[in-house]
Amino acid sequence: MSQPLDLRNPNHYELYSLHCVDEQYINLCDAILATGTQESDPGRSDDTWTTLIGVGFQLQNTHIAFPALLSARKNWSAAVDESCWMMRGETNIESLNSKIWDEWADESGECGPIYGEQWRRWPDIKAFHDFTKPSGVCPSADAIRARDEILRMREDGYIETQMADGRILFEGEIDQFANALRQVQARSRSRRIRVQGFNPGYVNMQGLPPCHTEFEFNVTKSTRYEQAQAEARGVAVSEDSLHITVTMRSNDCLLGRPFNIIGYSAMHQMIAKWAGLNVGGFTLNTTNTHLYDHHRDAYQTQRAQWMLLRERMQKTGEPVKYPVLEISDDILGLTPEQLLDNANVDWFELVDYSPQPAVKGRVTK
Repeated sequence: MSQPLDLRNPNHYELYSLHCVDEQYINLCDAILATGTQESDPGRSDDTWTTLIGVGFQLQNTHIAFPALLSARKNWSAAVDESCWMMRGETNIESLNSKIWDEWADESGECGPIYGEQWRRWPDIKAFHDFTKPSGVCPSADAIRARDEILRMREDGYIETQMADGRILFEGEIDQFANALRQVQARSRSRRIRVQGFNPGYVNMQGLPPCHTEFEFNVTKSTRYEQAQAEARGVAVSEDSLHITVTMRSNDCLLGRPFNIIGYSAMHQMIAKWAGLNVGGFTLNTTNTHLYDHHRDAYQTQRAQWMLLRERMQKTGEPVKYPVLEISDDILGLTPEQLLDNANVDWFELVDYSPQPAVKGRVTK
């Protein structure tokens, strides 16, 4: 018979820390400061920072312990609102209820073809000879591939323009996110349920090229732990679970990382509820993971606040309580497009969030 965790026991605390978002976060920032390299880029900024390359981060318990940091208050609603803004495919800050993107918007509030544009309207332009017409010869493999793609684009309503060289120019868009949701809803075991944000052809048009470059979903058979979390939350238990993996090229640890964890975790749980799936694992893989030098004092304040909570846990044996995320039933029954087009922060409520005081840090452009 398993015994309850007693955090006065160092072995129990070590086990607890593997599933605790704050413990992982503090350990990462400490590792950056202890082992990272000092970096600068005078062509871009006067600021300097310490970098660690290649960080893996995973949480399996976000359904019962939503990963909003307790070591310092984070503006969870702004993080969720930003995710909803992107899900709707929007790129103008006028519909964003925070100043997160002010540094990268032009005078009209436009940020260019950033996340929402690529997630929902990935530009797709191709030119082919019309290989759908009979040619009287056995088609080559290239011709067969082109024919199949032409048929797909015509089915999707692409604009066609006849070119002088005899080819047809096809112009259209791909709603990557809605396509991914259809596969999630069908409980597909595909390993290709991905949404790409980094489009090399559009980098120079974007206020800020995407830091989180892609995310992907996997649907798997549920584990007993995932089922137990659903039971603990009093929701229907599914035979399948939804997992999300996020990849980032660049990650600012003080300001960006907590936002990204909150925003994607909320998205993950919304889609799991909509599709009738258990909430599975959340994975965040970051390449250039860094702490700005002008953020060090704020981080040390946040670290000290977590040490107080850690000491209390190790003295009493009781873990701190993380909040849970409640999501409106209004999302149920929507089509993928309806879910994304109408995503808004009012669908979400973070219950019992009682963190330590916020810490401040300025944004590096």
